[in-house]
Amino acid sequence: MPSWHQHRHSKGPFNLLYADPPWQLGNPDASSAPENHYPTLPVEEMKALALPAAEDAVLFLWAVNMLLPQALEVMAAWGSTYKAQAVWVKDSPGPGNWFRNQHETLLLGTKGRFPAPEPEDRVASVVQARRGRHSEKPAYVYELIERMYPRASKVELFARGKPRPGWVKWGNETEPAEEAS
Repeated sequence: MPSWHQHRHSKGPFNLLYADPPWQLGNPDASSAPENHYPTLPVEEMKALALPAAEDAVLFLWAVNMLLPQALEVMAAWGSTYKAQAVWVKDSPGPGNWFRNQHETLLLGTKGRFPAPEPEDRVASVVQARRGRHSEKPAYVYELIERMYPRASKVELFARGKPRPGWVKWGNETEPAEEAS
């Protein structure tokens, strides 16, 4: 099982959590299985994770279309109450059993008394952007979240790669931030 951890230079708890969980889709031997790209977690293990969330926090959670009910369960297990959703409309359809999926859902939930964004910082619920590498989300989503909550302490859960400036990465595939000279 992978070891999920926050980057060694981070501090919590955080007011804003952004998560793209490593969902298990049921057939790890399929050519399109996420396990071909990264380790996945069963929903029950995901629900049991202790997250670095503040008493009052907002959670942005990417949901796999076929696991929407489980994503809502994960959100509740992490102490957040579902409030709203946005969709990422991709430039081309991908695989799917019932529909050829051309969108992903980003759920928003709050914990405690975390406020809605100021009216001038509220963004549209539809993001249109090109597909990137497997599971990669558009950089534009970070910008929207930063606009919504510019002063919140931010952590990206299940992160890969280098941290975005102003964000802490928490995951098993993180790379250290570049040190300032």
